[in-house]
This record gives sequence, structure tokens and C-alpha cells, in this order.
Amino acid sequence: MVSTAHIAEAVWGDRLPSSPGNQVALCISALRRRLSAAGARADLIKTVAPGYLIDLREGELDTHLVDRHRAAARELCTQGRRESAVAELRTALSCWRGPTLSGVSSPALQPQVSLWEERRLGLLEECIQLELELGRSRELIGELSALTSENPLREKPRAQLMVALYRAGRQADALEVYADTRRRLNDELGIEPGEELRLLHQSLLRGELDHPSARETARPSDPAPCMLLADLPDFTGREEQISFLRQALTAERKAGVPVCVVTGRGGIGKTSLATHVAHQLRDEFPDGQLYVDLHGVQVHHAEPGKVLARFLRELGVENDLIPETNEERAEVYRNLLAGRRVLVVLDNAASEMQIQPLLPGSSSSSVLITSRFRLAGLPGAQLIELSTLSDVQSIDLLTGILGSGRVDAERQAAQKLAAYCGGLPLALRIVAARLVGRPHWTLQKLASRLSREHLRLDELVHDGMDVRASLALSYEGLSFDAQRLFRLLALLDVGDFAAWVGTPLLGVDEELAEELLEQLVDAQLVDVLGRDATGRLRYRFHDVVRLYARERAGQIEPPAARRAALSRSL
Repeated sequence: MVSTAHIAEAVWGDRLPSSPGNQVALCISALRRRLSAAGARADLIKTVAPGYLIDLREGELDTHLVDRHRAAARELCTQGRRESAVAELRTALSCWRGPTLSGVSSPALQPQVSLWEERRLGLLEECIQLELELGRSRELIGELSALTSENPLREKPRAQLMVALYRAGRQADALEVYADTRRRLNDELGIEPGEELRLLHQSLLRGELDHPSARETARPSDPAPCMLLADLPDFTGREEQISFLRQALTAERKAGVPVCVVTGRGGIGKTSLATHVAHQLRDEFPDGQLYVDLHGVQVHHAEPGKVLARFLRELGVENDLIPETNEERAEVYRNLLAGRRVLVVLDNAASEMQIQPLLPGSSSSSVLITSRFRLAGLPGAQLIELSTLSDVQSIDLLTGILGSGRVDAERQAAQKLAAYCGGLPLALRIVAARLVGRPHWTLQKLASRLSREHLRLDELVHDGMDVRASLALSYEGLSFDAQRLFRLLALLDVGDFAAWVGTPLLGVDEELAEELLEQLVDAQLVDVLGRDATGRLRYRFHDVVRLYARERAGQIEPPAARRAALSRSL
């Protein structure tokens, strides 16, 4: 509701008529007739003491329409749909039919006039920027020339005009716009052009923008890097996980960056799955695919600041323009990814803290993370935990590498190999690689070698692939007590065990034993099997992990200590 007194002051200011209330009533009556003739509702303006109320519905006020189209445009930008975003912005701008409230000089309304004129110019600059990115330089020159004439001290349109002229092959005219801008700012305000204009001027002089003869229909000059590892031509299984990741990473979001975390023990195939999915989605992320190994289980993790510098270089930032501080690098990184469809693959992550600076700021990009840790502290992240391959999938993987003829000829031996590898993709690939390198070996020969448990880890090594080394990375990251519990648990000749078993093995209270056991679970060295009849959790070792744990126990635990631990647990 707006009071009659306020309306009178807004209309007549200090020169109020003798009976302002009557005059306002006459004006309102005339306004109702005009609006009715234009098709407005009869009850649009209501008399509500001590004044009047406009009862607006959705879509009846042009400022509401502007806000709606502007919001739609920005959402489309986050999805990389620039053409549609331009259409929304042009629709918003069409709500103006000249200057805001043209012909109204009321001081009471001037703040709103100034506000909406500034919004109009901001929307127009935003729209023109998108159209420049779409390669419409020639078409924009006339509009930008008029805009700069109307707003001679506004620097953004002048920068855009310089870019449009340069890309249309008019380099001299572009440089003259800068010279004219500098003269005006010096003469009228006594200042130099801002940093954006100065940097653009330098880029024009160095010829670092699109070449003037480049076709206007060319793609924007932003690089579209592809840093992905090579996909595996014999990738096997994981159909359900692939489908889930494809849907989750490409689903449209109004807020938040789509983030998926693939977790599992060392050698389970996290990197292979992430790489396979990322290659399948390359067309969905045309602005690039970034990749980095964060070395999460190694002593020296990848530093986020160095990763950001590497990503910025791949995204086209020159070395000397990369900021010094990590915070500024992250800001530039998020700005470069805003509105672009980029897939960021963060392999082998150590923690949420390591990941946070590497996350994009808009939902147009997606993030795929692999880690041996569950990273439960990442808001909105969707988690996939990989298990071992089934017997059938294990045979399929061997067949994909060795060929169906060789596997079918020794089907039983192939099944033994799969069993000895325990469905662990890394172990299966090592076995297959050794057989490829020794075509004169039978599958049964290698199966016989793997049947010796105390030597099995020695057999699971080939040309940089090493199951023992992979498990050691997780083991070395444990605390001293958790490492000892890991070794002693492997001495128990049982299929599964409860958390209380750690109490007699280590000679500690049950609460500490359970805490140390959870460290093993977090490191993916012990699996949670489920609950027994009493409701207690049960745990177990993967067969290959148990072999490694027993090997470490034999190397570190003296025989007397092993006997003492086992005697306490009996």
C-alpha cells in the first residue's frame, strides 16, 4: 500500500495542489480507465486506506519479467548453452522501450530509475559478451558504437568494442578506441583507463586475441584440453557403475557441482573405471577434460596450489600471469570454468582438504574423484564403492587380454588363476601380462606357481605393476598400532572375526581395538562382512591382502610375540 500523501509528494513535490487527495483520486480514476482500455484487470488498483494498492500477479510487472529472464540466462550459461542464454537476455532487454520511466522527473523515483538503468546496461554488456564469445563481432560493432557514444565514460562497452573491431579485421580502429578512451578519462576525470582496458590494449598490440582474419564462425579461443589417461581397450565389467556415473555426472543441476567419488582398495580398478567413463563422456564435456594424480596414499601428496597452476596453464593462462597465492589461483580457475562444460578427474585423492580448492564454482562442470578413502565430508558427493570382480568377469578380463582361444583351451586353469587373484583387477592384469609375455607358458604352469601362497605376491609383479607395492601404500599410511593389528589379525586362521579380537591380540581395551580396526577399514585393508546373530559387526580379509599382512608379520613380528598374541586370543 502507498499512502495518498506519499503519492502526492512523488507527483507534485513541493508544489502540492490545494486538495491533493482529490487530485490523486482523479489521477487514479483516469489511470484505471487507461489500464482497462489496455486489457488490464478491473481490480488491478485497489483503494486501501489510507491510500492505494496495486495487486500484481505473476508475470504482470515488467521488472519481474526481466529478473526471470536474467535468472534463466545465467542458468543456461552454467550448462554451456550460450545461444539460448543470449535469447533470454535479449528478451529481458526488450522489456525496455526507451529510458526507464521516460518523461517522469519525480525526485522520489530517481533512485529506482538509476537502479534499473544500471541493470539495463549490465544486462546489455552481459549479453554482448556472450555474443562476442559466439563469434558475432561484425554484427555487434554498430550497437557497441551507439552504446559507447551514449555512455562515453563506461569502460566495459569500450573494451567490447575494441574486441569486436579487432576480430572484424579493424585493428587500427580498435587501437583508436583505446586512445580516445584514454583522452576522455584524462581530460574529464584526470585518471588512466582501468586494468581491464590496459591489459586488453597490450594484448591487441601483441596480437594475442583471435587473428583478425579468423572466421567469425570459429569456436571461442579458449583451449579445450584433454589430459585423460588412455582408455583400456579390454575394460571389463562394471556396467552398473558406468551407467550410474554417466547419469550422475551429466544430470542438470540448478545448484552445486556434480561430484562423484569412486572408492575401493588398491588394485580394485578405480582409475581404470574413472578413465573409461571420462572417455565415454568427452562429447558431453566439449570444453575439456582435466586430469591429475593426487598421489593420495604416498608420503608426499600433490599440493593443490601446484595442481591449480598446471590446470591454469592447460586452460590457456600464461606462466607469468598465474597468481602467486593458492587462493588467487583458485579464483582464476573457478572463473575460467564458469559456464564451461569441463570434466575434472581427480585421481587418487588423499582428503577433502586436498580436493576443495580444485572444485569448480558452477554446476556446468562435473568432478570425478577416485580415492582409497570414502571422503564422506564432501557435500553432495555421490559415492560408489568398488568390489572385486566376479568369477565370470575375471575370466572375461583374462579372455579380453589373452584371447578366447587360449582361455577356452585351459578353462579350468583360467578359473584357478581367477581364484588366486581373488577378483582383484590389478592381479588379473599382471597374470595376463605375464602370460602374454611368455606365449610358450601354459595357463596351468602359472596357476601352479600361484598356488604356493608364500610366493604368490612374488608372482604378482610385472613391468611396474606390483600388487605388493599397491598394498604397501595403504599399509604405510596407518598408525603404528593399526599396522601391528593388521599384521596380527592375519595370523588368525579364521574366515572372519569380530572387533573384540583386537583386544587380546594387542593387549588393549576393546574401545581402542575397535578404533584401530576402523582405521584398517578406512584404508580398505579390511572389509566389513555384516552382523552376526548377536548384532556384532564381523570383518574379514581379502585373500591377497591376508597374504600381504602375513608376510609383513613374518618380517616384523618375532616368533615369541606372534605366539604370545595368539595365545591371548585363544
